Amino acid sequence: MYDIAICDDVSRDAEFLIKRIRRLGKYQDKIRFHEYGSGKELLSAMDKVQFSLIFMDVCMEELDGEQTADEIRKRDDQVVLVFFTGYADPTPHSIEVRPFRFLKKNMTEAELDENLSKILDQMAEAADIPVLEVKAGARSLILRADEIVYIEKANKSVRVYITEAAAKKHKIEWNQKKRSEIRAQGRLIDIYQRFQSCGFGYPHDSYIVNLKYVISFAQEELRMEGYEDMILRISRGKMAEFNRIKREFYGAKYGR
Repeated sequence: MYDIAICDDVSRDAEFLIKRIRRLGKYQDKIRFHEYGSGKELLSAMDKVQFSLIFMDVCMEELDGEQTADEIRKRDDQVVLVFFTGYADPTPHSIEVRPFRFLKKNMTEAELDENLSKILDQMAEAADIPVLEVKAGARSLILRADEIVYIEKANKSVRVYITEAAAKKHKIEWNQKKRSEIRAQGRLIDIYQRFQSCGFGYPHDSYIVNLKYVISFAQEELRMEGYEDMILRISRGKMAEFNRIKREFYGAKYGR
């Protein structure tokens, strides 16, 4: 199911948006709508619901849309976020939270429908990311591929290193001095085959990395976002193939 949150302190605007989405007819048997009249209500709900898409009004009392979006990104850095506003224009601050669209409430219905169709497709695409079942202490969790920085072999299992946002979202201790250990069952090669299409590379027999979170390369070593204190080696035997995948990933990302 796709859980869609609409956060707007004007209920008729939220109802109008729901009506337009339903009229499109896309993914209707898989959508659940959740309405919230304030940023605080939405943030409280995020402790219980994993949203696939959030529509956020900008001008609201107490927490405005940009402030709420800041908090959303601290809890979930991958949810599809759309600003839906009457008069406000995009600001540098609003762009920093990576909205997929910035919709105006005075758009024509044709313009709105065209944008909503693309937004729903993006929601479905983002939700189709492979997942990994892991153990964090006594807890079982489901991690999306984009919540994982890298994975390494650990005896007969694997050890999983996650983003800071994922740690906050799943309430896992995360800092450079002390990190909760996260483990998963399965062979590294099998996990790589599932995650390769999501931008993972295989620089060494001992680990696979999410290229999205690589922050530096230096010949035969690399460093990962959030784990700058660790140096990962690139084995000579995997260097050529890893560099090919790296070029393809960044070529697709930056249109090269």
